[in-house]
Amino acid sequence: MQFGLCNASATFQRFIDEVTRGLPGVYAFVDDNLIAFKNPEQHCQHLKTLFSRLDEYGLCMNVSKCMFGASTIDCFGFNLSENGIKALPDKVKCILDFPKPDTLTQLRSELAKDQQNDPETQKLLQDKSSSLQIALKPCLSTNSDFICDISTGSSRPESFRRLIFEQLHSISHPGIAATTKLISARYVWPNMKHNIKEWVRCCEPCQRCKV
Repeated sequence: MQFGLCNASATFQRFIDEVTRGLPGVYAFVDDNLIAFKNPEQHCQHLKTLFSRLDEYGLCMNVSKCMFGASTIDCFGFNLSENGIKALPDKVKCILDFPKPDTLTQLRSELAKDQQNDPETQKLLQDKSSSLQIALKPCLSTNSDFICDISTGSSRPESFRRLIFEQLHSISHPGIAATTKLISARYVWPNMKHNIKEWVRCCEPCQRCKV
């Protein structure tokens, strides 16, 4: 079958699935076959079974492209071994070499750039039938625009910030770091860390405990 036809790959996959059906440890993907077993004796036995099945269906193998008895193999962008499946280094090199942001401002700037270059996000901006209300909102600390969903439309008064702090901090009156972690896990607002730091320092029960 010529692979120029649009349905050739799917048709051949159904055929090779029929050829290898019932063979344990044999995984076929189009014209690639992976055979995995725990010991060499079992491996050799099932290789013979596979060869007999291929001969039965009149299929030939290219010996120059075969690898036998390998303990590790690179396949479809991953390395397969007894230790598991790992992505090949060259496939994730761009991620590993990507410079890590050192500050929150750098992180926000990178996120804004990623949004502008992301095809799916840009598609959402142009999709008028979506229930999401996507809009560009400025991020003053980075001079960049964030793409946000404003469909909720609910008001979040600043007065709620102090109320949230009092509700969570009053549970056990933890320190600044613990209170920040507790609140930031649930809420976010501008200058949150600075607000929490000042409120904890001004907390009367906390001051009495220190005395």
